[in-house]
Amino acid sequence: LFRSMLVAAGLYPALAWIESHLNPADAPSRRMSSKKKVQHIPTQASRNEERRKVGPLSKLVVQPKTQTRYEGAFHLFCKFHNVSFNFSPPEPHVLDDWAAEYIEALWEDGHPKSMASYALAALQYFRPQAKNHLVWSWKLVKTWNQVELPTRATPLTPDLLLAMAGQCFKWKQQRLGRLLVLGFSAFLRTSELLNLQRKEVILPSTAGPREAVLLLATTKGTKKNFLPLDKVVLQERLALQALEQLCEGIQPGDALSQLSNHQFRRLFRDLLVELKLHEAGYMPYSLSRGGVTSAYRTGVSL
Repeated sequence: LFRSMLVAAGLYPALAWIESHLNPADAPSRRMSSKKKVQHIPTQASRNEERRKVGPLSKLVVQPKTQTRYEGAFHLFCKFHNVSFNFSPPEPHVLDDWAAEYIEALWEDGHPKSMASYALAALQYFRPQAKNHLVWSWKLVKTWNQVELPTRATPLTPDLLLAMAGQCFKWKQQRLGRLLVLGFSAFLRTSELLNLQRKEVILPSTAGPREAVLLLATTKGTKKNFLPLDKVVLQERLALQALEQLCEGIQPGDALSQLSNHQFRRLFRDLLVELKLHEAGYMPYSLSRGGVTSAYRTGVSL
């Protein structure tokens, strides 16, 4: 009971009514698997028809995008060892040696370590008998991860954020400028910022406090803690203004960004080049890191 009271400390029940089209809980979960589902049907003929629509099981093991990545990685592996795509696998320990030799070459030639992981995953996908037998190869990849630090995004400062937003307005890219302000102030990761929909935003009411609420359905927090939603409360004046303008004229199911991931990253890169910041380690994730860093420096408890 004492622990329960500690957990509940500072919480106050509140009743609120949200229209169904603005309530993410009433929409299908975005965390559901994107694999096609086949409903069990009692007759063999109807089952055959349903399964024919979905396709063979071998095409459903991984998503099409992952399949494409695996094919590219496997082709590079085969080219390195001068074997065909349909080569017959040698003894498991020999195949492990082949893979280890390829990993060493990637390391020495300065390739990103993601290529090593994809190579082994592709090898196990196209040659399933290799699974659990690439012991030395996976040990090399593990060592690579331990000795090479990941690339860290340089945190944006408030001044640089406003400079980038101002450049967006100069280019008539007002929506992008407002997105940058929102991502910085709400500590949003790139995917969270680009996927945020109008129905996941509760704007300030005229009678209540000047704060907005973002209901995020797919975040690291929701996946880690098995929560349906993450809630972000926004009170900063400039961010509230940007959010209200982003919400104008769009439907509940529309994304606030109105940009694809590729378009956003290309425009972000163009901004860095224009402001001579492209060699300073700034990335789209710099928005979230910069917002958190700035808040911490001003005394906000994180």
